[in-house]
Amino acid sequence: MDADSPAYGVNFARRFTASSFLVLFSSSVIRRTFLAIVVNVIALFGSYSMTGWMPTFFVKQGMSVTHSLGFNAAMMAGFPIGTLVCVFISDRLGRRWGIVVFGVICAALGAIYPFLSSSSAIVICGFLLTAGVAAFLTLALGGTPELFPTEYRFRGAGLAQMVGRAGLIVSPFIILTLFDKFGIGGVVGALSGLYLLVGLLFAVAGIETNQRSLEALEPEATLEAASRGMAHPGRRASPSSSRII
Repeated sequence: MDADSPAYGVNFARRFTASSFLVLFSSSVIRRTFLAIVVNVIALFGSYSMTGWMPTFFVKQGMSVTHSLGFNAAMMAGFPIGTLVCVFISDRLGRRWGIVVFGVICAALGAIYPFLSSSSAIVICGFLLTAGVAAFLTLALGGTPELFPTEYRFRGAGLAQMVGRAGLIVSPFIILTLFDKFGIGGVVGALSGLYLLVGLLFAVAGIETNQRSLEALEPEATLEAASRGMAHPGRRASPSSSRII
């Protein structure tokens, strides 16, 4: 490619801008990084709590192991249903508003769950709650890479996944502390609050990536650097003028 061409200036600016890991914490990208980390932490924490700890909670509340496993199996049947729902609505509803909707659904069902007494109501609500958690997880993990431009997409998604997985290391201690002090209602209530929090966060500050081109999703600073290259096609973008740190 000719060094004097406008395309060279655009591509050079973008490559240089995105070359550093610190680009994820630059003023134009930090919002995306924060959203990705928060949604991954809550999605993984919620999914792990629901799928990994429910049988233990039921047994500790006096239910037999056999009965507990039956309850858990009926509730976990909602997991594939939740992911299947995303197949039909994720592109219509969008990533941002899908996370908002299912965050609110999980929060509402989680608020109801501790007050149920009949076995059938517990199973039905648990089934719907698990389906909502699965849908939220699918949208969160699937939508995270879309928050970042191609140049540093895997860096952004990888960082969010790393923090989310690191959160799972301490999650058993948090869950057991909540259960010992407040019972199963404390655990589900905490999850409910977290889902509501992330739903509100994405409603206010979320970024919609659905059916938008990569160019339309470029952070402002990256576009500015590229436009400088186009404005001065004979001049290469210098590190001091185009690098985001």
